[in-house]
Amino acid sequence: MDVVINQERFSPADVNVTFFGRIVPGVSQIDYKEAQDVEEVMVVGNRNAAGWTSGNFKYSGEIVLLEEEYLGLKLAAGGSILKLKPFPITITKVKDGLVLKETLVNVKFTESGTSVQGGSVSALQRRLPIKFFDLK
Repeated sequence: MDVVINQERFSPADVNVTFFGRIVPGVSQIDYKEAQDVEEVMVVGNRNAAGWTSGNFKYSGEIVLLEEEYLGLKLAAGGSILKLKPFPITITKVKDGLVLKETLVNVKFTESGTSVQGGSVSALQRRLPIKFFDLK
């Protein structure tokens, strides 16, 4: 389905990311995916797959926060964002009355680190890998 409103497409300005009860203005990027273990079933006498087996679903992603947003989370968590209890993240896209919403269920940060580049005039950001239980 191709959702087009007056030939205008969704843009990053149409997206809100919400967690811990508020729209978070310090998110500069969010990526997330759903994957499933899938294997071909091979049989004797045939070089092509005879079918498929499907396994567990896996959910992962990455969120990029401005440094100030990250420091607020770190302070609230008592010194490490890895100590935060699982929480939902809701991604909402709004355009001319159309609202599309996805929720990442039971999100956990899996790493925390820093990267600063000399000579850059960009705002400091933290790239944080996440895992979650489900995508609704």
